[in-house]
Amino acid sequence: MTIKDSLRLSLVATAIMVTANASSAIDGDDLPPAKPGQCFTKAFFPAKYTTTTERVLASEPSEKVITIPAKYGYTTEKIKVSDGTERVITTPATYKTVYSKVMSNLLNRLGEHLLTIVHLKLLILVYNQQNKQE
Repeated sequence: MTIKDSLRLSLVATAIMVTANASSAIDGDDLPPAKPGQCFTKAFFPAKYTTTTERVLASEPSEKVITIPAKYGYTTEKIKVSDGTERVITTPATYKTVYSKVMSNLLNRLGEHLLTIVHLKLLILVYNQQNKQE
């Protein structure tokens, strides 16, 4: 067999295989019945893709709980230990002896009269000063 014959043979074999694949891919079971003068074929059209940019939700909103450690320190506070109370405390009386000079009754009266005279003189003096200012 020559190279020319072997090429022809391989072309025929390839054509048979392509026809077999095409007939298996396009079986006429789902085609509508053909009317006289009509011809149907199944054709494969590859999907078309385009690149678009759109905003999509990447993750749902969520809440996060953060634990904050306690802080400790020292403070000074006044704490009431008991309520205030009232008590009566008895204090014993103390006594002492006091010596004093007592003026006689006559001297007491004289002293009272002298004070009255001094008061009257002061009143007259104040009255005279007020009249001078007017």
